[in-house]
Amino acid sequence: MTRLILIVSVVALIMIVSIASEYPPAYDYDEEWTDTPPSDLSGAWDEDHVYLSWDKAYDIYENDVDGYRLYRAPDEDSDYVMINITDEIDNDDDGETDEEYELITTLDYTDSASALTAAGIYLLVPFYYKMTAAVVVAIDSTYRLYESDYSGPVELMKWPVSECFVATAVFDSSSANQVRILSSFRDEALMGTKIGKWIVKCYYRMSPPIADFIGEKPLLKLFVRLHLKLVIGLLRLMKALDSLQGPVNEKGFSL
Repeated sequence: MTRLILIVSVVALIMIVSIASEYPPAYDYDEEWTDTPPSDLSGAWDEDHVYLSWDKAYDIYENDVDGYRLYRAPDEDSDYVMINITDEIDNDDDGETDEEYELITTLDYTDSASALTAAGIYLLVPFYYKMTAAVVVAIDSTYRLYESDYSGPVELMKWPVSECFVATAVFDSSSANQVRILSSFRDEALMGTKIGKWIVKCYYRMSPPIADFIGEKPLLKLFVRLHLKLVIGLLRLMKALDSLQGPVNEKGFSL
C-alpha cells in the first residue's frame, strides 16, 4: 500500500511539474513574452485597397501568439497609429481601460482606400506599415498584453486609379478611346520619371473639382475637348514615329 501511494505521488508530482513547465512562474509576467516580431511583412496596392500579409509569430515558449497589431504612418515623418481598435484591455492593472484594442488573428489584412484617404494618405506619396505580435496574459482578474518589437516597416505608394477625371468629364465616359490613350501616356511616359510623377500627383489633387466644373459648362467642355484631341493627335503621331524607327545601334543611330 505504501509503495502504491509512493508511485501515485511520484506520478502526480511529474504531472504537476509537466503542466507547470508550460507556463512561466509569476515573476515572468513582467518579462517580454514575445521576443520575435512577425516576419516577411509585405503589402501590395490595388485601386481600392492595400493587401498585407506576414508569417506566423510565436511567443518565447514557442506557442502561437494571440494575435497581431498593425500600425500605419501616412509618411516617413509622421507617427505610426494602430489601425485596428475595439476590444477593451486594462494594460497597467489600474482597474481602468487604457485603450480599446482588437488583435488581428489571421495572417493577412486588407486596408481600404477610404481608410487611407481618411488617414491623410495621398496619391504618389509613400506611406508605411509596421506590426507587432501580441500575447494576452490573464493575471488574477485582469489581463495584460505583451507586444514584440516592430517588424518592417514596409513602404507602399497609393497609385492613381485608371480614370482620368478631366478627360472622362470631357469625353463623357471613362472607357472612351481618348481616355484610354491619355491613361496609357500617363502610365507609360509620365510615371517613369520623377517630374512625371510630380505632374500626375498635382493633377490628381486638383483635377476632380476642375472636372466637375468643366462638366457643367458646355462651351468650356467643347473647348477643352478640342485641345485634348490635339494632344491625343500628337501622342498618336509620336507613337507612329516610334513604331517606324528601327533598332538602335551602339552609337544611337537607327538601323
